[in-house]
Amino acid sequence: PFKDNKTVEIPKSVITNAGSEANQQKATETLREIAKQAGEKRYFGNGDTLYYDNSMLTISLGYGHTATALNTEISFRNTGIDFYADKGDDVMANLGGEIVYADFLDYSGYTVCIDHGYGLKTWYAHLNGVSVEKGDVVAKGDVIGVAGDTGFTDTVGFHVGMTIFDTPICTYSIWENGTNSNGEKG
Repeated sequence: PFKDNKTVEIPKSVITNAGSEANQQKATETLREIAKQAGEKRYFGNGDTLYYDNSMLTISLGYGHTATALNTEISFRNTGIDFYADKGDDVMANLGGEIVYADFLDYSGYTVCIDHGYGLKTWYAHLNGVSVEKGDVVAKGDVIGVAGDTGFTDTVGFHVGMTIFDTPICTYSIWENGTNSNGEKG
């Protein structure tokens, strides 16, 4: 349903502000420090599946795909999956955990990070607003924010990423095959 690479039309003001090298660096440094941490409590188990229910969503940019801003040299590799959504649509936690980041960064817009324990985290970006705070504990399916177009993006929707410590992982096979928290097929 999507191409490996795409050219995106991002307004020059967004490129100049949100997409600046300084803002990319600030986001990278802020989020990498969070990613390296590991919560001691495990928030998943009892057959929880590690996937985001995307059955009603359309992918705008897939994991590992490259996007280039129109008429620029700016390109980036997507380390998560971007979905189209209507502005204000609920964005839900794909697994329970503790909110370790819920704030605005120029590059990723309103961003939420959930620590699921043992280094596993999910990241949600480009939100129009967040409904959680650092320290909150959420369950799978809880609303954490609403879809939007904040940060360095060319469309309304939201970004979902998954990392183990600071290494992004592709969740396609997990989503398609449904792997539960015991590593068995769901």
